[in-house]
Amino acid sequence: MKRLTAILLVATAAISFYGCQHELNIPLEAIDVEFEIPSTIDLEPGTTTLDFQIKDGKAPEPDDLLILNGPRGQYYCQITELSDESFTIRLYDNFANGEHKITIQRGLATAYKGSSTINIEKYDDGVHAATGSTVYGRVSCDGEAISGVVISDGVKVVKTDENGIYQMKSDKKNGYVFISVPSGYQVPVDVVLPVMWYPLTLAATTPERADFELIRSKDQTNFKLLVFGDIHLANRNSDKKQFQYFLDDVKDYRSKNSGKLIYGLTLGDMTWDRYWIDNKFSFPEYKNLMKTLSGMPIYQTPGNHDHDIYQAGDFLTIKAYRKYLGPSYYSHNIGNIHFVALDNIHCMNPGENKQAVYDNNIVEEQLNWLREDLKHVDKNTPVIVSMHAPAHHNPMGTDKAETIRNNVANQLLDAFSGFKNVQLFTAHTHVIYHVTDRNITEHNAGAICATWWWSGKYYQGVNVCTSGAAGGYTIVDVNGTDITYKFKGTQMDENKQFYTFDRNQIALKASTYVPNANEANLAEWVARVGRWKNANSDNYVYINTWNWDHKWKIEVTEKETGKKLETEFMTDFSPLHLVAHSAKRLNGSGNPNFLTSDGCILHRVKASKANTTLIIKVTDRFGNTYTEEMKRPKEFSPEAYAAY
Repeated sequence: MKRLTAILLVATAAISFYGCQHELNIPLEAIDVEFEIPSTIDLEPGTTTLDFQIKDGKAPEPDDLLILNGPRGQYYCQITELSDESFTIRLYDNFANGEHKITIQRGLATAYKGSSTINIEKYDDGVHAATGSTVYGRVSCDGEAISGVVISDGVKVVKTDENGIYQMKSDKKNGYVFISVPSGYQVPVDVVLPVMWYPLTLAATTPERADFELIRSKDQTNFKLLVFGDIHLANRNSDKKQFQYFLDDVKDYRSKNSGKLIYGLTLGDMTWDRYWIDNKFSFPEYKNLMKTLSGMPIYQTPGNHDHDIYQAGDFLTIKAYRKYLGPSYYSHNIGNIHFVALDNIHCMNPGENKQAVYDNNIVEEQLNWLREDLKHVDKNTPVIVSMHAPAHHNPMGTDKAETIRNNVANQLLDAFSGFKNVQLFTAHTHVIYHVTDRNITEHNAGAICATWWWSGKYYQGVNVCTSGAAGGYTIVDVNGTDITYKFKGTQMDENKQFYTFDRNQIALKASTYVPNANEANLAEWVARVGRWKNANSDNYVYINTWNWDHKWKIEVTEKETGKKLETEFMTDFSPLHLVAHSAKRLNGSGNPNFLTSDGCILHRVKASKANTTLIIKVTDRFGNTYTEEMKRPKEFSPEAYAAY
């Protein structure tokens, strides 16, 4: 083990993990581990490990983690060697010199231990800043230079030369530089975050070096992308418990598809700004929970609730996000696909009174960056774009969520003019719909949290969105340049694509479901209950397809008679969401938030008898078929639709 020559500190007290008042404290529990932390640690070039001397025989356990919170954010470091006197950790990839706060973690318990300025000396390999350059570096893999790689600071866009070297005259406004990871390569992954960016910590006029060491990937021609809409973790509504079901679901899906390349993509609102302090949950806690999916690269996209309501203006409100999750907009490549993540939340917070004031907008600087980035992409290349707020309204129902400004939507579409295949994934609405406009197909991708975790709190396993769709995520399959997709409900088989309702079993009377509602809440219930209010014996069956578009086909046959039934398309309020969520919110005088919307996609058929069994066959736009043998009478209650 290398000797650490510095003034030694012995950290014994548990103190705040963060220095900024508006950021959260990680919950602290007693972990009886003591070790020496030098105030300064200077390491030799190429060092990848770090040693600590144990104090008073209080050694860590082999599975403990050391969290280094430094210039590049928060990283988890494993213990690689352990004795009675000392232990060794592996430093995170693309290590950034500077001050690091050091915390030890055991399970979900953490204890802050101190801080140290850690510096790894650089080799003099002849790479130096050119005249006028303020950011420069080298991109390589296994020591070999990689040319033609796109590098950006969020304003300027440059490429590496034949020696893998790039030079940039940057004002370092955003405080980082990132790499548009080229096809055939990957970057190191910290828990689930691809490390494709490097912090810039020196003065704007001081030349600063940022290197990127890439990892060769196996064939990326075919891969899977799991797309996660609004998560809204806030340490409330048993959300962490429910989120674990989602994590287990994704973990199981990865296991069933072992050997395949699988990536993740979030669409914003991973956290909930108003609860960062009150409920002590923000980005570090989110990242901690994501450890279940360790090793799976998950690219992040910011949402309106991932902005800091205690800061003023657009630039400062995204600062915490960038510190812990990385750039708020960027690009990268996997196989034959170019990816672009955008931040289309423009904050105008006054910075006081916890006010969230924002506009769904892509600011001009970001649009300029996008145009520059796309200059380096062949227009025959399929592009997958992610952003939080949608570009288009939901064509189903009357509940129209906020979209980006029309002029901005047109500028976004114009930026992709000439591209043959652009798939845009958005969130924000907590429903599912698809819109094609020119060469862009937008997929509003539902929500992991469904109705902000409420229905799952009321009824375990009933995680349902306001439109009636199940809570879950989108599975995108990429085969060369061919892109297909399907929706997967959490803890549901991926072939489960719809709910069925036996109308004979539904009677949503106010006296049954909202007997204690005040006048205003009763009026809300009556406005939504509509066709579901009274008992009915007309033998109608309703099929609620979650991910439907106009190219889907619904076929229904009576099992006993072989008779094919004619289907009738409509949208309405989901009876399941009405009883699983709205009834709970309206039964009293409480605040009726997140009530059922009228975008539930339904196909209705009329069966011959009350006990007729129906064979329902649904075919999606890609020719995948999903079937259900619906035995009737079919019970209607929230519990009957629980996924677990």
